[in-house]
Amino acid sequence: MRKNIILICLSLSILSAYAQVDKSSDLYKAILSNDSLLFNVGFNTCDITQFENLLSENFEFFHDKDSISHKKEFLYNLK
Repeated sequence: MRKNIILICLSLSILSAYAQVDKSSDLYKAILSNDSLLFNVGFNTCDITQFENLLSENFEFFHDKDSISHKKEFLYNLK
């Protein structure tokens, strides 16, 4: 039984090592670019237009105190 658990853990750790997207992929570059816009420009300079442009219309923000906020409510509370 113990050997089975060890084998499962090793298998999962090996699989997770290949779960990363290659840094030269278009997906990685898009995420990095949008992350930079959102945090460096949006938060650091308080440029709310970046949030308006980057957030999907289906955006949902889950807060532990206020519960769920959709895009319009989230942007209103952010201002």
